[in-house]
This record gives sequence, structure tokens and C-alpha cells, in this order.
Amino acid sequence: MRNPLDRRIPRELKANLGKYLGIFALLFLISAMVTGYMVAASSLQATIEGMRDRYVVEDLQFDCDFEAPKKAVRAVEALGMTVHENFYRDLTMGWRKASGEEGTGTVRAMRVRRDFDLPIYVEGEEPNSRGQIALDRTFCENNGLRVGDHVTVDGRDFAISGVMTLSDYPTQMVHNSDLMYNTQSFSVSQVSDEDFDQLVGSSAQWRYSAVLDDRSMALPQRVELERRVAEAISQNGASLSSIVDRESNQAITFSQDDVVQDQGMWEVMLVLLVLIMAFVFVVLTNATIEEQSSAIGTLLASGWRRSEILRHYLTLPVLVGTVACVVGNVVGYAFLVKPMANLYMRSYSLPPYVVTFQPRVFVMTTLIPLGMLVLITFFGLLRKLGATPLAFLRHETSHRRGLGRVRLPSSWGFSLRFRARVFLRNISQFVILFLGISVGSILLLMGLIMLPTVEHVARTMSQSVPAQHVYLLKAPLRLDGSVDERAAFEAAETLSTSSAEDIQALDPAALLGLAVKAQTVNPDDRAVNVRENSPERIEQAERFAAASLEVKRNLADSMEQITLYGIEEPSRYWSDVQLSHGGIVVGKGLSQKCDLRVGQTYPFIDRFEGKTYELRVDGITDGDTNMDAYLSRADFCALMGEPDDYFNGYASDEALDLDPRFVAKEITPQEMLKVVDQIQESMGDIMNTMVALSVPFYLVVMYLLTKTVIDRSARSISYMKVFGYQDGEVARLYVRSITTVVALTLMLSLGGIVSLFRLIMKFMMVNYSGNWTLWYAPQHLVELVVIGFATYGVVALIHLRNIRRVSLSEALKVQE
Repeated sequence: MRNPLDRRIPRELKANLGKYLGIFALLFLISAMVTGYMVAASSLQATIEGMRDRYVVEDLQFDCDFEAPKKAVRAVEALGMTVHENFYRDLTMGWRKASGEEGTGTVRAMRVRRDFDLPIYVEGEEPNSRGQIALDRTFCENNGLRVGDHVTVDGRDFAISGVMTLSDYPTQMVHNSDLMYNTQSFSVSQVSDEDFDQLVGSSAQWRYSAVLDDRSMALPQRVELERRVAEAISQNGASLSSIVDRESNQAITFSQDDVVQDQGMWEVMLVLLVLIMAFVFVVLTNATIEEQSSAIGTLLASGWRRSEILRHYLTLPVLVGTVACVVGNVVGYAFLVKPMANLYMRSYSLPPYVVTFQPRVFVMTTLIPLGMLVLITFFGLLRKLGATPLAFLRHETSHRRGLGRVRLPSSWGFSLRFRARVFLRNISQFVILFLGISVGSILLLMGLIMLPTVEHVARTMSQSVPAQHVYLLKAPLRLDGSVDERAAFEAAETLSTSSAEDIQALDPAALLGLAVKAQTVNPDDRAVNVRENSPERIEQAERFAAASLEVKRNLADSMEQITLYGIEEPSRYWSDVQLSHGGIVVGKGLSQKCDLRVGQTYPFIDRFEGKTYELRVDGITDGDTNMDAYLSRADFCALMGEPDDYFNGYASDEALDLDPRFVAKEITPQEMLKVVDQIQESMGDIMNTMVALSVPFYLVVMYLLTKTVIDRSARSISYMKVFGYQDGEVARLYVRSITTVVALTLMLSLGGIVSLFRLIMKFMMVNYSGNWTLWYAPQHLVELVVIGFATYGVVALIHLRNIRRVSLSEALKVQE
């Protein structure tokens, strides 16, 4: 037999349509938006992780100054790997954009690959005849190029035969040392063998890509293997200019790191959303019980069991919540995954991804919010159902009479006393309203100030560069060589970096002169820079030593990569660093991020060497973004086991003319500022998406929390109408009380919101490199308050409508 209580469900849904629509909206927004993003990011992450095996992505690459002899390649392969020629040329390319403007940039031309670093074609096909070229997908999309369009490379016309992703270039890094990628004016490409040989506008770069036989080899073992690779190359007639492990290859790893780190940010946002929902569900459960108090008392007095009443009042929340989650998941998977994935696909050249069901995402975005709704409602009903039927009939289950009976000053006018009474009688709802709006404001604040914060950090990092030019070298390089020393090293370099054909083409007398000069070079001496710099420039340049180490982060089980500098004492460029002997001085940012304290010893790990250094912190130097550590160069050399005169870098306020073969990276304040452009491109859309999610969520939360005040006052509103008050006058009495609380909440909670978000940000950004300190301008807080008031304005209009709909008959209903 059908339960008679089931016939009440449609009536209850209709009578409380606003409340249940709010619950539906909350769960729908979380299920749809967060599921859409998390599924997109997880699917992209799975695609990126699968590229290594599926497309035979290289494990390491090495560049030579000229084509390596076959015996050198065989010697490297004998170490347990397969080596592939991956020669390329960087050439000037011109094209016509979709807007009609002429575009110019750089194209990295390579031969068609078939055995390693395989391309993934999203449109067209590989070049199979002369005059054809395949270009990168992101470059083509940003410049409006398609298959069949024409570009000029090295003065020759090429037709685009295909649009592709190169599996070793998901991020378009021009150089591995660059701080940002370039998808606007740089593209990798593939051309036929015939075209590659005829592109002579730039000399070929002799790059070799290697795939290890043991692809599970750990990093320390790979580093040792790469050291043996360098020895094998130099011992077999080739000149090595660089060697890069896949984990240090930004073109391969940058996109994956970005996707993984951004998921952490969204997980923090999800925690905030769930926390807000918990406040809302508590209020709605209490409001439901109070609203239905007479009905529950009647049912209990009529013999209905508490378990039956409990099931009845759980039915609607469970049904509405389940439908919201189902619809949200359908919308998220069907309509939002692609737009969310495009946030990354526009920046990174990733292959087509496959959307798969993600159990972890389903638990986080569906089961946990729905379970919270059910559990909070269940335990709220269970706690209240312990009251007697008489208590329900008399509406005495809330225990809220105390504050409602507070005597108010007789000098207050009627309107002021009435609004004060509304506030006191609903103080518990207003407290939760305060907390709910505060947490919702944190969510909105995240979308408003995260991007400005990151941009500010990048600008601060540019200001913290100690000199206008900081050069990191692959090996020590002297600037103060004499004319004869420079000539001798230049001769030795010419002989070592020239191909056999070039040497044979030299005049015998010139070759003999080079050989005589090269013989004067002592192999044990430091290399001398073959390019001339003025004595003034040499004088102002300062040597330093540097090594890359890792130290454990404070709030995460991960490592922070830092640079340990060995600097001169005293130093011209690090004058604010007060060195101590026997210990290190760390930057303030590193101290905050990793909780490093003066007087304590911490392990610093060299993951490439597999070594651990126990270093004592003796001081902290200024700079919230300073993530470096310092000691004297003499102590550095002793720690690292290097000779006393070892160095591998120069700091200089004037540009130095250095042999490019020795330069690993150049850091300038201008290069650091380019990070701002990268951040705007990669994070801007994500932050806008967060704002787009937070505003409607904020609206629904504010509506549901304030609606309970109006619903609880329905009888009083009806009385006011009976006494002759107009709808507008009643609205001013009630809505103004709510408005006052909302206004005070938005204004008074700003300090607490900022402080709490500063703490949240530490957890949210813990897996990002660097110390991300919160920064905001006054205008951002103004925007927060304005959006809050605008959102409440919409809510207030809805409440005015609800007040007009309160019937006069409400006053005639029997209370007990």
C-alpha cells in the first residue's frame, strides 16, 4: 500500500520551490563546473603521461658542435640506448595571418620522424614531397593558419601539408633555459629530407635524441649514465656542447607540471565550496524542521513512528540532490570538459585527449557533497525528532526564546526596535549568514586577486635579480685572458669544433698556424673567453659559483628546487647578504616556504648527483620571493669538492661578450618580466572561470541563507499587513535588517577574509615553485564589496517579491 505521506512530497516541493532550487543549483554548479575542469585536467594529465611510451619520447638529448662520427654514436649506443639523429635548423618564416597582416617569426625545421619523438597529426598529413611543411598546432591556431595555406621559409615558398603536435615539444620552448614558451612567433616543423638539405639560411644544429633500453632507470643512475655518454662522445672525436635529461627538458615537462599544479588550486576551491554548502545545509535543515514543526507534531501525536517521519523528510533533499548531481555530471562531461581542456590546449601543443570516467573526481565532486547533504539533514532531523509532540506543536524545538525577550531602550523608535527584534530573534541564522558570506567571499577573492598576486610575485622576482646580467656557465670561463691566450684558445676551439671537411679545406699554412697556437694551451688551465671585453667590463663583473639543490617543503611531501650560490666576500652584487662561515644564509621566501629557522640544520639534496648536504642556517636575508641560499665561494668549493678557484657564473651590470658555447643561461630583469606575460596567458582564463563559478554560487548561498529569515517571519509579516502596513513598509522593516547584516558582514569580514585566504594560499600554492605571498590592491577589496552588494541586490529583489506574496490568512492560522 502506498505511503500516505508520499502525497505530501509534491506539495512540499511546490511550497518550498525556492529552497530546493537553491539546493539543486549548489550541487549542480559543483558537479558541473568542478567535474568539467577536473575531468579535463585529469584526462590531459593521463594523455601527457602516456605520450612517453606511446610516441617513443626521448629520454635524453645531446648537442654536438658538428656532426658526430659514427664511432661516437656507436660508443654511446653501447652504453644501453638507441641514438637518433634529430638535426634542426632555426630559420626565418613569414606568413599571412587570418586578419590579413603579415607575420614573421622563427621556425625550427626538422626532418620527418618515424622511429622516435613521433608527431601526432590533428589535420592533414606529413610532408611527402618537396615544398611541403608541417607546423605546430598551437602556432597555427594562434595565427589562423590551416592546411593548404602557404608560408615562406628561408625565402622559399612552402605549403602547409599538416598541422601536428611533436611529442617532444608539447611546450613551445625556443631554448631550454627560457623562462616562458612562445606560441605566437615560434613553431617546430617537419619537412622532407630534400628540403631540409636545401635550407641553408642557417647552419644545422647537430642534436641527437636517445631512447634508453631501460626506460625505468632512476634519475641518479641516468645522471651517471649521461656522464658516461659525455665521456664516450669526447673520446670518439666529437665535441659535446650540451646534454639534457628528459626531466630537465622544459619542452617536455612544463605542460605536465602546469596541469598537475593547477589541479591543486581547484581542489582547494572545492574544499571551500563544500564548506560553504555545509553552512547552508545546516541552516536549511533547521528551517525545514521549524517550518514543518506543527505537521511533525501532528504526525507524532497521530501515531507515526519517528523513523517514518525521518524517511519522509529525507526524501526530497535526497531526490533533489541526486537529480542535481546526475544532471551536473552529464552537463560537466558532455558540455564543459572541452571548454575546460581548451584552457590548456590554447597554450600547449597537446595531442587529442580521450575523456574517461574519473572515479576520484566523481567522489570529490559528487559523492562528498551529496553525502554531506544527506548526513547533515539526517542528523539534524534525528536530533530534533527527540522532542515531544507537544514541543513540536508549540514550536518550542529551537530553544531560541532568550534573545527574543531582551528589553530594548524605550527611546528607540518603533522601526528601529522592530528591526532590532528581527535581528535578535534570528541571530543564529545571521551568525551562519556571516560565516557563509565570509567563506563565499574567500572564494570570490580567489578569483579576483590570484592573477594580480602571481603577476606581482613575478615583478618582485625581476627586481630581486642582483645584477642586470647574471650568466650561468656550463664550465669556468676566464675573462681576463691575454691576447695570446685568447688566440690560443680560439685556435684550439676552431680545431675541435670544425668538421673534417672544414679542416681539409683550410690552407696548410693556416692549419699549421692554428695547430701551433693550440699546442700552447694547457689542458689543466681554465678555459679563456675568446671574445674581447673592455677592462672596465671585466673589472665590474663578479665571479660566483652555483649549484641546484632541493629541500623539503613545509606543508607538502615534495621538494623545492633552489640555487645555492657561492659568492665573493665582500660582494658587489649581493651586498645585503651577511655571510657566515660554516653555515648558509637563506632568502626570506625560502625560509617561509620551507620553514627554515636560524640555528637549525636541514638536508639539501642534489638529485642529479644523488648526494645530501646537511647545512646549518645562520641567517635570513630579505626578499619575500628570494628562494636562494648563500655562502662564501671558498666554503662552496670546499662543500662541493671543487678547486679553490672554481666558479661557474658571472654577475654583471654590463652585458658581457661570452663564448655562447659556455653559456648555460642568462638571467636579466627583463627576462623575468616575461613571466608575467606567460602567467596572463596560462592562468588568465582559469581565474576568469573561477570568478564565473563563484558569483552564481555566491548568489545562491546568499539567497538561501537570507530566505530562512523571511520564511521564519511569515506570520509576523502577515500580522503587519493585517495592521495596515503596506508591502513596501513591511519590506523596509525586514529586508533592511537583512541588508544591515549583509553590509556589516561584507565590511567587517574583510580583514579576516584576507588573513584566512593568506593561510589558504600557502596550502594552495605549496606545490608551485617559489614563495607566493598574497598581494592585492585596495581596488580588489572594493570590487569584492561591490560584487557582494550587487549580488545581494538581486537577492533583495527576490525577497521583496516573496514578502508581497505572504497572505493575510497566515495570521489566522492556529499556532498551537
